[in-house]
Amino acid sequence: MTTKPGWDTADEKGKRDLEQQEVRHIEEASRNIKAVGMKQQGSWLNWQGVRSRALSWSEIWKDPKFTLCKDQPASLQHVSSSYQVALKDGRYTWRHDSVLKTLAARLDNIRRKKKKVKEDITFVNFMKAGESKDNTPEVLGVLATATDWKFTADIQQRMSFPAEIAATSLRPDMVLWSQGTRQTVLQEMTVPWEERMDEAHERKMAKYQQLEEDC
Repeated sequence: MTTKPGWDTADEKGKRDLEQQEVRHIEEASRNIKAVGMKQQGSWLNWQGVRSRALSWSEIWKDPKFTLCKDQPASLQHVSSSYQVALKDGRYTWRHDSVLKTLAARLDNIRRKKKKVKEDITFVNFMKAGESKDNTPEVLGVLATATDWKFTADIQQRMSFPAEIAATSLRPDMVLWSQGTRQTVLQEMTVPWEERMDEAHERKMAKYQQLEEDC
């Protein structure tokens, strides 16, 4: 059995600890009194049958209870990337299009700005370990290579691929093209589960390989 030191017998550090504990108790009592008077915020004080439980990572990521899809565990992976109810309801499409709208709006806004065509464009170069930024060439984007860029995005499946480039039924998420410089940029976006990023990348590359060659 251990007993807490009293004020009279405590040293200087012990007295500071006792003072801090007393202040915490006073503050906690004040919060409880205030919460009791607030129905919604004070409901946590009236919980019955609640017991503490130490959750493991496996339990957090793989909860066995999932009322809407009884044949699968309610893991974050299942809910985020392979949940049939969400797929049928268009929730994944909504998530994808929400990101796409933001990127498309930003790209279209930059495209519309007046700019001069620059020659000998240097694109993004990754710096090697130990190399300073001052030693790298100026980084400019593809938009600086032409002034007649056109742009379209497949938002809500309303995009048709530019007929002057190629005939196809495929719809990349975004297409940027310049007739003057005969350039075409295909941009395809996906929001995969982290463990499927490589798989998604390979699938997308294979899907648009023929269209890339046609362009």
